Parts: sequence; structure tokens; C-alpha cells
Amino acid sequence: MRHRFRPAATFAVVALLFASVATPSQAAAGGPYTETHQVLRERLGTDGKAYPVLRLDGLRLRKDRPKLFYAMYTGAKAFGGPVGAGARVDMLQSAWITCSTGEPASTQAYPDRSAMTTRNHEGGAGVRRAVSVLWLFKPSTDGTYSCVLWGLGGGMIKSPQRWMNIVQDPAATVMRMTNQDEAGAAEWYQGKDVHLCNTPSQAAGCGGKTATVLRAQWTADPKARSIDAFHGTQFSSASGGMDPFVAETTLVVMQIDKRGKACTPVRTAKDRVSIPGVVHHLKVNRRIDDVPIVTGNGCTRTFVIKVEARYVLTRTTGTPNRPGFVHGPVEAGPLRPYSTAIAMNNF
Repeated sequence: MRHRFRPAATFAVVALLFASVATPSQAAAGGPYTETHQVLRERLGTDGKAYPVLRLDGLRLRKDRPKLFYAMYTGAKAFGGPVGAGARVDMLQSAWITCSTGEPASTQAYPDRSAMTTRNHEGGAGVRRAVSVLWLFKPSTDGTYSCVLWGLGGGMIKSPQRWMNIVQDPAATVMRMTNQDEAGAAEWYQGKDVHLCNTPSQAAGCGGKTATVLRAQWTADPKARSIDAFHGTQFSSASGGMDPFVAETTLVVMQIDKRGKACTPVRTAKDRVSIPGVVHHLKVNRRIDDVPIVTGNGCTRTFVIKVEARYVLTRTTGTPNRPGFVHGPVEAGPLRPYSTAIAMNNF
């Protein structure tokens, strides 16, 4: 299995993500990554504007030869004055990547823009929260590219003044690109927003407790021996009901035969997320590594990659858990798309 990036779940405390950190000199000498830790913006406020946080320049990329990008920044909350007892302290914290042969812009059209990761930084002074992005970028033309990790802070509460200081530590704030092409890899975006609830009567437009939010069929490279699969699924709690919104995601990786049936044991990875009202937005990142490609038992080299979401009821008395959303793409606006899945070959 190739050593690939492992994005942190954005609700976790930041930890060291890699056993060793590649340096620019290693990258220049043919190392596995090109990376940077040089922070361009030291703080994000509540103005809701996008600012460059990290940047990679001089990337010589070839048309239709995908590269895998990973980026993360960590924000430490700060306040310009005393916070009242019981006052809300959350801020919006968002991240995404764009690449261009010219000057990257935060609002570039797809496919030159990654999915977005958003959470509410609900911590008090000094508390750290991280957001991360994993993106398979497929250049549309040969050229020398620049790529930027954008950060956004926002909030409706302006007093006292609040902001997030970007943590300048290689374990907390980093942007990386694989130097080797990800031959045959593919990325898919969730097709639409999905509304989950206890019963359809709980919220207008809600379809119920379960949904397949993303399903793709993908054929591994003839020379690949195994595959890696990843999903980054964005949740948001909705109004109504009691905190929290609780949901479960399942990443499904299934090799199929010519009839479209599973020909080997299906691989799954489940995660549960609990989103209280003060958090509101939260992303679940999960991957399944080194799924072997079976050549017997009637198997093709085709896989089904699915992400399933399920509303979870944890309150057995009183008002049920609030409903919520699994967010998909909308072409307009700087806050989309959100949820994505990636499949990659291992040679």
C-alpha cells in the first residue's frame, strides 16, 4: 500500500497525522510529497471572507494526470474582551483548495476547486479546532500551477470581538500534494442535499431515517493489486427538536461480478457523529485502505463505492433528537460542494 494522506476527522483534537513529515528538500529530491507549512494569514475573523492560508507554487502538472492534495489548518480561539457567562462563543471555520495556472481565486469553478469542510469552532479562548480537505485534482491542461488552501471565519455575534489564530505547527497546519500521479483514480461529489429525521412529519421535506447519499461504480486499473477508498461527508443540524442531531455514516466498498453482485466480502467502515446546536456543522472523514482486487470467483475489476447515512435516535423520552442534513453540491456560491468520495489504485 502506498503511503497516503490520512485527514483527521474535524471534530477531533489535532494530533500528529504522519509518522514523519516530508520536507521541501525531500520533495525536490524525489520524495513522496511536495508540501508547505508557511502560513500566509495569521488570523481569521468573523467577516466571512476567504483568505489564503497556505500556498504551493511552481507545480508542473500534466493534463488528466490526477494528483492527491491534503490540507489542514488549525485555529485557536481568541477574544478581544470578556465573554459573558453562558454566552455563545462559536465561530464558523471553513477550508477548501483551488488550483490555477494563473492566480488562484477562492470562487473558482469546478473541477479546479475541492469540496469544502466546514465546522463551528465552539471552543473558548485558546481552544484549538482543525478542518481538513482531501482532494483529487485532475488538471484540465498541461502547465505550471499554483494551489491555495483558503480559510474562512464567520459569525453572527460580533461582541466581544473574536478571531482564530492559525496554529503554525507542522502537525497542525500543512498542505501536501503527492508527487506521483494517481493513475486511474476518481472522485465523486454527492448529488444533492439529503434531509434526515426521525419521521417524515418531523421536518418539512425530510424523507426519513436512511439514505444512500453517494453511489459510484468504478473500475480499478488492470495493473493495480488493491484499492483505497475515502469519503468526506458533511453534516449540519437543523432547527427543531432537542440537541443533538445524531447520525451514522457507512462507507461501503464492494467488488462485483458481471451481474453486479458482490463477489467478495463487502468492506465497510462506520462512524457516528453527534452535533449539538452550538456546533451545527461537522464533517466525517473516513477511509478503507488496501482492499485487495480478487481475480477469481467470477469477479470483475469493478467496485461499487457507496456512502450511506442514517438518522440515530438517542433520546428515548421527550422530544426526539433534532433532524439534520447531509450536504451535497450546488454550483453557485462559495460554500459548496461539501461531500465527496475518492477511489485510488495501489500498484
